[in-house]
Amino acid sequence: MLAVLGCMVSSALPARAQLNEDRPDFTQQLSMALVRNAKSLCSVIFVVGRTPKEAMAIGDITRWEQLNEWWRWDKIDVLVDTARKRVSLGRYPAPPRTAVYNESQGCTMIPAGEDRVFFNPVAVRPNLPPAEETPWPMGDAADRKKPVGINVTKVATALDSAFKNNNPEKGERGWVVLHDGVIVGERYANGYGKSTRNLGFSAGKSVLATLVGILVGDGYLKVDDRAPISEWKAPDPRSLITIRNLMNMAGGLACNNYGQTHPLHFTPEDHHSIGYNEGIDAVQASISPHLRFLPGTVNRYMNCDVLAMVKVVRQTVEQHYPVDQLAFPQRALFDKIGVRTFIVEPDPFGNFLFNGHDYATTRDWARLGLLYEQHGMFNGKRVLPEGWDTFVSTPSAANKGYGAFFWLATAASGIPKDAYYMSGAEGQTTMILPSHGVVIAKHAWAPVKDFNKLVRIIADAVVQTSSDCTNAWRDYGFDGESQCVTYVSKRGPAPAGPIVAAAGSRGAAAEPPPE
Repeated sequence: MLAVLGCMVSSALPARAQLNEDRPDFTQQLSMALVRNAKSLCSVIFVVGRTPKEAMAIGDITRWEQLNEWWRWDKIDVLVDTARKRVSLGRYPAPPRTAVYNESQGCTMIPAGEDRVFFNPVAVRPNLPPAEETPWPMGDAADRKKPVGINVTKVATALDSAFKNNNPEKGERGWVVLHDGVIVGERYANGYGKSTRNLGFSAGKSVLATLVGILVGDGYLKVDDRAPISEWKAPDPRSLITIRNLMNMAGGLACNNYGQTHPLHFTPEDHHSIGYNEGIDAVQASISPHLRFLPGTVNRYMNCDVLAMVKVVRQTVEQHYPVDQLAFPQRALFDKIGVRTFIVEPDPFGNFLFNGHDYATTRDWARLGLLYEQHGMFNGKRVLPEGWDTFVSTPSAANKGYGAFFWLATAASGIPKDAYYMSGAEGQTTMILPSHGVVIAKHAWAPVKDFNKLVRIIADAVVQTSSDCTNAWRDYGFDGESQCVTYVSKRGPAPAGPIVAAAGSRGAAAEPPPE
């Protein structure tokens, strides 16, 4: 039963198998599942802006019934307190668990047995003029720039394919395609739009990488320095871990990762997911495992490395900057690139969960991609240090398909070989194609279409050689063939083609895990 204070609304979802109450740790597991889902429901209602009834029907909330037979929403007591902005879930024998909305910091899980979070929320408003009065890319008003160098009809064909017979709870939610910074394609599913915040999941890791770049540019960090974490001081072997190791997902910590359907997923033994599953100090839990591998030698996609970097960033900001660390992302990054909707949610102790608790519009993700496509420049000003885009997109020694909190094109993908991207569960992607001048930002929920195929269609829509201009210059938005030829010559060499499986190419890499 879903109860909203002030009105009562019941919602029964499809029945599944009974909860598995035979496990000795069932109550603990159920408690963690309750608080995780309370946080998700809280975010969809108060951050995204859905009504409680609407929220209960979207993929973000129904996913656990699809993943785990022992989770049934029709067996959960749901209380939405719109006055106090809290969501509580209950299911005997576990006590009710609660998440609370903290305005600019979104929603946070409250620790078991507590009634509050242990940080002081900070009101963070963008220091930007109204978006509707500001031309793209610093705002959402039309910039009136004519797309040139790309066939917008082909881009529309890709979007038509992506949204054909589309269900946003099992497919695409929003796409924004840029070429040379101009919006050349934009499409949203029913119920979604350019103002809709979407969950980015692990794409938030790339935002963390961007903040690290700012600290590096300001001279407070160096990527090959040892991670400045006091708990890892020598002679502790973790003192060998560098910032580069952590960003390459090769820190070597003995973190466990049990899949979402594994019996140990909702337990403290799952270090990778504990920040999603319980209201604890996720940073301290993530830096506590011992060293299992020599740093830099083994790539393991683990949130322990990410949250260790959260600690590094937080303490660096608190030591060197006058702004509150909770406001730092907006002031140091988002204000500079026209981003107004980004919310990163913290754990109960104020540590940002860049591993997956992040919400923003598709346009704001496109702005982040544009920052990288423009090599760290935005609106004519340098935001990231020169070469930072090269650093994050350089294959790590431990995995040729992974850079520094960014994924890289591989031989298996068939997309342009210089492509790199921010990636999150369920199809959240912001892809940068530097040699094509293209950024593709998209939100989805468990999409079934071949995304790489659509990327290839968009990449092929870019004019590549002067011969493409012959009798086809109109297709690329030019007023004459000579204008097209001049554009190609100024752009330089033809865009990088698809990767081929050859010696020296980026090796195949596993797709990102769910979270």
